[in-house]
Amino acid sequence: MRISESTKKNLVDLDENLKYYRSVGRMFLLTDKPAEISRHEAEAKQSKEKIEAIEKQKDYLEKGLVEAETNLRELIQSRR
Repeated sequence: MRISESTKKNLVDLDENLKYYRSVGRMFLLTDKPAEISRHEAEAKQSKEKIEAIEKQKDYLEKGLVEAETNLRELIQSRR
């Protein structure tokens, strides 16, 4: 995400008449400036969405862990 945002900031400052190449596997494709800027914006947006989804999953799993620990403690105390 940081790389995409940093690259986008650098692209904005460059001249429109320059040639822009992007790496695809073992080759380079010639693209234009607006296409590259929009691609980096899309990458940053996708990364943010993935981070949010992972954080939600983390919160869900942490709640499940706390609940499982509580249930285990109650089970151990009821056996005594």
